[in-house]
Amino acid sequence: MSGVNAMCATSDSRERGKRVDYGVPPAARPGWTGELWRSIELIYGEIRGHLFLAGLVDGTLPHERFRHYVVQDALYLQDFTRTLSIAAARSPAEHALVMFAEHAVGAMTIERSLHEGFFKEFGLARAELEQVLIRTAAQFEMEAVAVPRYTGVWVGNAKLGAIGVKVSRNVTYHGFAFNVDPDLSYFSRIVPCGIPDRGVTSLARLLGHVVTVDEVVPVCARAFAEVFGYELRWGERELVEHHADAGHGRGCAERE
Repeated sequence: MSGVNAMCATSDSRERGKRVDYGVPPAARPGWTGELWRSIELIYGEIRGHLFLAGLVDGTLPHERFRHYVVQDALYLQDFTRTLSIAAARSPAEHALVMFAEHAVGAMTIERSLHEGFFKEFGLARAELEQVLIRTAAQFEMEAVAVPRYTGVWVGNAKLGAIGVKVSRNVTYHGFAFNVDPDLSYFSRIVPCGIPDRGVTSLARLLGHVVTVDEVVPVCARAFAEVFGYELRWGERELVEHHADAGHGRGCAERE
């Protein structure tokens, strides 16, 4: 957020033709910058209070939690870049449009490079989750692929599997959705994932016959265990903690 602060401050200072008083709280500043900061005050407060940032500041963040949040940040990056692009499109001045657009490109390029360094060190990659979905589709004789520009997996120009992240009450969640046989008509009322030239599909549509979630769950679970190095056991429904190889750390597999 400090980067957004600097960007907005620069924009306003150019518009007004004078220096920004950095001693004034962002939300108290006049002009467009102040409006932006006031509109996100609650969100910004939650971000500053997030356990990840608090742990980084006071040095108490465990190594495994940092590893976990690096993945969350990589998933978040694409939406952050889109947000900067939207800010560029809605900027009231031409120089602000250029500034936000350049920062969108910079965020994607620099942050992605940073993530790749961490991923290499920790043995992680967004590609691992995508590989789970690709292997699941392959078991049904369907070839899905990852597209560098977008998250998820695709068959042609249609998304078959999505990867997402959510932040709520200082807790981050991430996961994926594999489209087995949903009602795809709902997607005709929106622009899925904000990508106008791409659509959404399902395993059932691609195969031309009904496929149930019960058929796909064990296939997907096995693919997940293979990719992340977990031991998968089927039996009573319980969580089994398993020490995976050093490249993946500790995890748990569900018995069912």
